[in-house]
Amino acid sequence: MDNTQHQLFELREKRSRQETLTEQERQGIKQMKTETQRILDNAQRLSQQLVQQVNLIDE
Repeated sequence: MDNTQHQLFELREKRSRQETLTEQERQGIKQMKTETQRILDNAQRLSQQLVQQVNLIDE
């Protein structure tokens, strides 16, 4: 009986750690998504500035 309870406790602990890891992975992905969007926004802004500069040179 004690062995069964011990195994059950270990399984619960393992499951808890796995759920925590999964949540950490989700947070990491969310941070990567935010950073990727920031990089994309900056790239678009710089691209627009470059187009404006090229247009000024052509005039």
